[in-house]
Amino acid sequence: MRRSRSECIAVFDVGTTNVKSVIIDVEGNVLSKSIKEIPLITPRPEFIELDPEVLWKTATETMKEAVRTAGVSPDNVLAIGVCTQRATVIPLDKDIKPLYNAITWMDGRRSKSAESIWKQIIQRVLAIKFLWFKDEKPEILERMWKYVTVDTYMYLKLAESCVCDFSNAAYGPFDVKSLKWSDQLSEIFKVPIDKLPDIAEPGTVVGELTSSAAEEIGLKKGTPVICGSGDQQCSSIALGVVERGRAKATTGTGTFLDVCVDAPPFDFYQSALRIFCLPHAIKNLWLLEGVLPTTGAIYRWLRDKLSENVVEMARSRNVDPYVILDEEAEKVGPGADGLIVVPLFSFSKGVIHGLSLEHGRAHIARAILESVGFGLRLFLRFMEAFGIKVEELYVDGGGMRSRLWRRILADITGKKIVLPENIEDCSSIGAAILAAWGVKFYPSIEKAVKGMTRIVEALDPNPDNKKVYDQIYPRFEKLIMSVAAELPV
Repeated sequence: MRRSRSECIAVFDVGTTNVKSVIIDVEGNVLSKSIKEIPLITPRPEFIELDPEVLWKTATETMKEAVRTAGVSPDNVLAIGVCTQRATVIPLDKDIKPLYNAITWMDGRRSKSAESIWKQIIQRVLAIKFLWFKDEKPEILERMWKYVTVDTYMYLKLAESCVCDFSNAAYGPFDVKSLKWSDQLSEIFKVPIDKLPDIAEPGTVVGELTSSAAEEIGLKKGTPVICGSGDQQCSSIALGVVERGRAKATTGTGTFLDVCVDAPPFDFYQSALRIFCLPHAIKNLWLLEGVLPTTGAIYRWLRDKLSENVVEMARSRNVDPYVILDEEAEKVGPGADGLIVVPLFSFSKGVIHGLSLEHGRAHIARAILESVGFGLRLFLRFMEAFGIKVEELYVDGGGMRSRLWRRILADITGKKIVLPENIEDCSSIGAAILAAWGVKFYPSIEKAVKGMTRIVEALDPNPDNKKVYDQIYPRFEKLIMSVAAELPV
């Protein structure tokens, strides 16, 4: 690892279930990080909320801890970057006080007002939740100053700046081609533009750290606050997915495939293929995004529900339980002896197909790992319909610690799998790259990417394994398409 520089970036990486504050030097080295969970609030099964004030308090606590453990002077922090979960909304009054909990992107509530225009607002989460407030909580809309996403809430708390980036705006009345709020969509969605934040381009200075915020987070008043982006956009930057045809896959609780394009082939959401067209953090680039919602979560389910002895073995060996599950899975050949997993368990539509009395936990483990490769291959095939040819697949996320999993992805997709040095902090590094570019430490985003990221592995497909998977893939596609046909759009 190269020697770190004294100049650094402070990054808030605000997820759905935790807040991570990270100090990253200008060569992309993670100097310190502090992570704390934030509790989800579920007053009803389909309601999934967060307390915005708890989110901010957690952000202040983790940043103070990250600054302390990094041992850096606030004078050496060049800028503050922000990376967030997307499509979570908060109604605020003029004093930046939440009028209701943050309604997360996972929330399933709908209202009568949404029913009549559902085909026009499919997946437009900001619009769907606004209409819920209109029907169910009109008194909140009467008091509301702004209707914001998590990134806007952070910029308001840090710099009193009411802006949001392209990736969050896309879930509201936003034209993903012109990158502006749309009067036409505003009328259709019934979301007034004057109640929304201004649009800011990622990598631009949105304000300076206020004295009160500086005291709360342990940094210097006046530190530039840089517009960041959504988590998948930021990880795409850190992985060098900044030109047409470059692609990355992030595997954590779920798996996100993002392919970079230089023109949007459709408007926001393609319901037949179930993929999004989202603005990249870099202007004039877009990401085609496919989501497999519960991939890492299924492996965790296997660990927690069916592998008590594995947890005990791991404790005795002082290793992660997933290491043992990988060892078991590696003893099973490609194809898991006919077992196929369809990873749609978050919709209660997951399938373990072909299960017999001859199969054991190792087969299920192998089939879970293979389900991600098959899912990625499906999305890549869809995207090739738009004339996009992907040669390499850059990967990150906790799941990619597993070399077996990386091997399986290469063999099923037929793509070279490329691994960065830091696989679990790519979204934070992407936000740091935007911030370093935003304060002109680097003259271009491309040079910032080159200066702050490093590749440590490139794994080619095994031709023999690929032949086996080529025969199995059509069965997987038939299964998942059959199950997906039963899901709401």
